Amino acid sequence: MRVLHIIPSICRKRGGPSKAVIEMVKALRMKSIDASIVTTTDNAPYRESGLPINEWFFYQDVPVLMFPCIQWKNKTLDEFLICPRMTKWLFDNAEKYDILHIHAIFSYPSTMAMVVARIKRVPYIVRTIGQLDRWSLEQGFIKKRLMLLLVEKSNLRSAVFIHVTSQQEADQVFNVVNQSRSILNLALGVEFPTRTSNRLSSFSAITTNSIRFIFLSRLHPKKQLDILLKAFYHLVHKYGINNWILYIAGDGSTEYVEKMKQMSKELCLDQNLRWLGHLSGNRKDEILESMDWFVLPSASENFGIAAVESLALGIPVIITPAVGIADAVKEHGAGLVCEAEADKLASVLKKAMLGSPHSMRLAAKKLALEKYSWDNISAELIRYYSLVPSIFKQK
Repeated sequence: MRVLHIIPSICRKRGGPSKAVIEMVKALRMKSIDASIVTTTDNAPYRESGLPINEWFFYQDVPVLMFPCIQWKNKTLDEFLICPRMTKWLFDNAEKYDILHIHAIFSYPSTMAMVVARIKRVPYIVRTIGQLDRWSLEQGFIKKRLMLLLVEKSNLRSAVFIHVTSQQEADQVFNVVNQSRSILNLALGVEFPTRTSNRLSSFSAITTNSIRFIFLSRLHPKKQLDILLKAFYHLVHKYGINNWILYIAGDGSTEYVEKMKQMSKELCLDQNLRWLGHLSGNRKDEILESMDWFVLPSASENFGIAAVESLALGIPVIITPAVGIADAVKEHGAGLVCEAEADKLASVLKKAMLGSPHSMRLAAKKLALEKYSWDNISAELIRYYSLVPSIFKQK
């Protein structure tokens, strides 16, 4: 079976969706599925230099074909990632694949991939990556409503499956397309570390007298780092608690990062903060393992890959109900779920200052192993792939 995955970007600064598609394709290839990725170079703030364009290459052991985007002075056009070369390539090659698995909507590469698939009569699955929730739809409201009216709603309804990663995302999709039979509710996975956990690493030894929290995510307004900073301000000034350290790991636009750093100065939190920048690989695992809590007060998160990575290392999470795994975390006792309000979050942080219970750490790892292993998820995804031809014939 040949499956082509199409996503606007695999650049690291894009965060979870880009990371997930690489790991998904890698897991599928380990089960003998001929899976590959077509993507774009992305625009200037996100683009990674040194990657080949217009030719196949291996990226993190996955075959990738990358096409250049047109650069625009207009921000909206630039972020739309217009890529005519990709469109032409898809017109010429889409029929060589059994299935197109398209990731994201409201972006030229994915939108046009669905249009091409409809024209060429190639079956496709689309993963909406949380872009149909209320928060996301309110960003660029007019543009997104217009795109839904003109093309995206038809694109979604023509998909063999609409891939969602949580029940709340399934509900959001149903509210837009008003059909449930084509919804494929399948979580994403994470790669589990192969080395033995060592919480008393050289990194953790520096801060063993403080409760350690980590915010690990793409730095973006949706993640609501500002609310987290205000909650820690309340923790200090309302409850008089100061023996904590917050590690902030991730990257984003220079403007937004500087805004958050300025806010931390104004709240007098600098002595308790550590800005780590982008983390990956063993370094990320080592730092995560040394933490007491992972915290993400996101306004919208269809899944929450970084949170699941923390669970896999036995680190309990503090998240909002808007994070896709929130129900599973509550059900399994793998962390704490709190509304994204500074005073309420501060109250939860106060409770977290007692440390993360051993039972909660065990529950976190158990949840990740049972529900979010790529081995299990890729096997289930292949089962859905096998259903595609017969369902497509009925459309």
